[in-house]
Amino acid sequence: MMPRMNQPRDWKWKIAVLAFLIITAVVIFCPLPDPPPPPPPASVAETAPKAAPKEFPPDEDLLRYTIQEGDTAESIARLFVVDLDDLLDLNHIRPSGDFEPGQKILIPPGN
Repeated sequence: MMPRMNQPRDWKWKIAVLAFLIITAVVIFCPLPDPPPPPPPASVAETAPKAAPKEFPPDEDLLRYTIQEGDTAESIARLFVVDLDDLLDLNHIRPSGDFEPGQKILIPPGN
């Protein structure tokens, strides 16, 4: 007598179907966790080595200047032949900082 083809009774087939159902259930109900987000890119300020602050002589040894109408940081640096960054650093002024007439600033040593 020939076995029926549409109803397999083989135990190997039942194990294969059971394994398939278990694996399918695990995949559906236990998904893989999301990967962690990538670290944020390092900013230029974090990656660039910090330069040591420039040393200036004591304040009493520096030239003082009173701001006149129309003075800019660039014009003062050219007038006294000093580095613009040194002038701004010494007086704790932002590059776009505006001067007020009558304001007193220190002039760093020339180049």
